Amino acid sequence: MHFAKLFDIRKQILTFHFALALALPLMLSERSAGEIIACYLLMSALVSMAFVYVVIGTHIADEASFPAVNAEGRIGKSWAQHAVEASIDWIPNSSVAAFLLGGFNSHVTHHLFPTVSHAHYRALTPMVQAAARRHGLNCTVTTFPGVIRSHFRVLRALGRPPAAEQPAKPILGQAQPLAAAG
Repeated sequence: MHFAKLFDIRKQILTFHFALALALPLMLSERSAGEIIACYLLMSALVSMAFVYVVIGTHIADEASFPAVNAEGRIGKSWAQHAVEASIDWIPNSSVAAFLLGGFNSHVTHHLFPTVSHAHYRALTPMVQAAARRHGLNCTVTTFPGVIRSHFRVLRALGRPPAAEQPAKPILGQAQPLAAAG
């Protein structure tokens, strides 16, 4: 697609977004422009935080595996092993979470079966967890508050400078086996 046409489509989408999110409320609401803009900014911040916790928090967590690469740039694990150990599930059996998040709470299953409808994740997740146990893989299951706490622990660790006297230690823990996750 030509760049100018792509830019024009983006411009149309942004125009529609702002018309729907700001112009329409400004025209039809009795609220002040300041209140409408403040609500828009608050909504944008909440949606951004939800995205971070739902998607980023399932990978950037201290229970996730962050394997080092070897000289050839490989991690020494198969794609499936890496998908299981580098992703975090949180309340994967919750129908409410599955409905609201489109199955992203079953994140390991999402990575292993990206073309399967999320409607099947609740049925697939126990099978994935059993297969992980059989193959000795760490499959982490937590709660939504657990995802948030874990994500902030990683951010805090990444913000600390390494000690000058000693070599840098790995700052991220390994995933906990499913049986130990409780």
